[in-house]
Amino acid sequence: MVIRIILLLALLTPISTPAQSISVYKAVLKASHYTIKEEGFRRCAYWDYSRYSIGYGTKAKSRFECLARDEIQAKKIAKARMLKHLTDDALFIYKRKPQVNTGQLAILTAAAYNSGRNGIMKAVDSVPDHTRVASELRKNHKNLSGVRKRVNMLADKYLEVS
Repeated sequence: MVIRIILLLALLTPISTPAQSISVYKAVLKASHYTIKEEGFRRCAYWDYSRYSIGYGTKAKSRFECLARDEIQAKKIAKARMLKHLTDDALFIYKRKPQVNTGQLAILTAAAYNSGRNGIMKAVDSVPDHTRVASELRKNHKNLSGVRKRVNMLADKYLEVS
């Protein structure tokens, strides 16, 4: 319930039309599927490359933060945080490149979650050339094996949906 409310509030930010809002909503749900499938889950904060992360890789409030005592509740909180982050990224990408389809937006959003918005901007700017987008996704990410693996998988998916 909390997750749906967060998504609906974020999507009330005017984009253009209700159909476009639905497209962004569907892309965020797909991006969350990719993210949960590929990201690990931790209930308490952990060191992650350059900061403390928590849940499915969102930024922890402190190195001592734990989401909840109960793992089910912790996963709900983590998913809500992740969806908020994904929604912000999806809206940012969509406003820059409104011609992307839902599948492409989902993949670019998941890649932004892994590499940051700056890490995927060359890929976003390459739209609609799908082979160049995939190529830019592959080379514009933090040079970490887990991130590289996830971004390469997303680049392959991008070619499938384009």
